[in-house]
Amino acid sequence: MTTEESVDRIIELIESCPAWNLLYEDDVSNRKIVIAQLQEIAKFDVSVVRLAIEKYYKGKEADNSFDITSRSRLYVLNRCLFNVPPKASFEGTAFGGWAGVPYDEIENTINWMWPLSTDDNGNLQLTGRFRGYYGPPYRVIEEFDYFNERFGRRQIKTSPSRN
Repeated sequence: MTTEESVDRIIELIESCPAWNLLYEDDVSNRKIVIAQLQEIAKFDVSVVRLAIEKYYKGKEADNSFDITSRSRLYVLNRCLFNVPPKASFEGTAFGGWAGVPYDEIENTINWMWPLSTDDNGNLQLTGRFRGYYGPPYRVIEEFDYFNERFGRRQIKTSPSRN
């Protein structure tokens, strides 16, 4: 598959992924689909994923459709791609106005992983509920680069096949 074909395939996966902001809290089935599709994207080289996100973002911006649904897909994708922790020091760098992100004022820490968590076996789960978006535009590419540099890629756990 060429780079351009890979970029287009990643964009297809992003677009067909159920949007986090539209999921009901008890919609376990679609939450699992989100994780499965994002983990498919995570199999691609990080530079190709970045190209795809950039193309997706620029296309949405060009036709004025970079709405909360598009943003929420990329927000969760960044957390799936990178080994962001559930607790890390907060340096005052926020990339958007996502409501509900767990923040500890006393320790000055943030849960970069939210709305994702891991189960007892270390598998990713989409557990957080969308609570709104306020403030400045979401800077998805800057967040991608920051997570890549600071935390590196997440190792995706795969379940053993059942034969």
